[in-house]
Formats: sequence, structure tokens, C-alpha cells
Amino acid sequence: MAAKAFTAHLSAIQGWTWFAGVGAALMMLGLALSTNLLAAPGRTTSIAGSAMLGGGVLMLLHALSERRWRLRVLWSTCGLLYAVAAGSILLHPSYAAILLAFWLVAVLAVSGLMRVATAFASRERGWPWVAASGLVSIGGAFAIAAGWMGEALWVSGLFLAIDLLGQGAMLMAVGLALRGAISA
Repeated sequence: MAAKAFTAHLSAIQGWTWFAGVGAALMMLGLALSTNLLAAPGRTTSIAGSAMLGGGVLMLLHALSERRWRLRVLWSTCGLLYAVAAGSILLHPSYAAILLAFWLVAVLAVSGLMRVATAFASRERGWPWVAASGLVSIGGAFAIAAGWMGEALWVSGLFLAIDLLGQGAMLMAVGLALRGAISA
């Protein structure tokens, strides 16, 4: 009986550290992208693509840690959207500025909607942070689609950086909330 309780406690500790670790990694990607927004267009495009690919991989890894299949599907979908967008950017850099704007609108909107849906579906500790992160992404999608296409490259990079920072902060907040629940 004690071994089962210890295993459950250890699993919970690994859970909060996973959330906090993935959150920190996403925030680092967002910071790396935000420091290079005004670099040469080709460089910014490759940095944005690399950051999106890293974010997509982290979301896919996070999906594997989810126990409930609905949350696993939602996180996997977000991760796949990021990875597909990143592949397009990295494979076709000459078209990337406009493609980035269009893809980013789609990715931010769908990813934001998925996070809002995930927040309301799970209602676990920290769910308002997940919902707020989704709403920021949806707002970014609308702002880009509303006419900032002329400034597509750096504006798209800016919203992507904000999105990665927001997702990272949200996951860190959830991880810290879980840690608080474990120690309580």
C-alpha cells in the first residue's frame, strides 16, 4: 500500500516538473525569436521556422504525457499544426513571409481555440491560464488577419514570440499549481 502511494506521489512530482520544464523551454524559444525580429528577412524566417518546429515538438512530447485521450488529441493537433507550419517555412524560405502570415493566422486561431477548449474540458488547476493563453493566440490571429500583412514578417514573428512566451508561462503556471497541490 505504501509503495503504491509513493509511486503515485513520484508520478505527480514528475508531472509538475514536466509541465514546468516544457513551459520553460517554450519561453526560451519565444525569447530567442523575440530578440531576432528585426534581423534580415531570411534569417528571421529561419529563426521563426526553427522556433515553431521546436514548439511543435515540445507540444507533441507534452501530448504523450497526457493521460486522457481528449487532451492528448488536442495537444497533438496543436503540435502537428506548428510542425507543419515550420516545415513549410524551412522548406520554402522565398515564400515564407506571406506563407508565415497566413499559416500563423491559422495556427494561432486553431491552437488558441484548442487551448480554450482544453481549459474548459479539463477544469484542472491553472485552467484559466490555459484559457487566457488561447485567447491571446486568437487575438494575435485576428490582428495579423486584420491588415498587418504588409508587415507580415516581423509582426508574424512578434505574435509567434508572444504565443510561445504565453504558452510557456501557462505551462509553467500549471506546473507550479500542480507542485502546490502536491505539497499541500
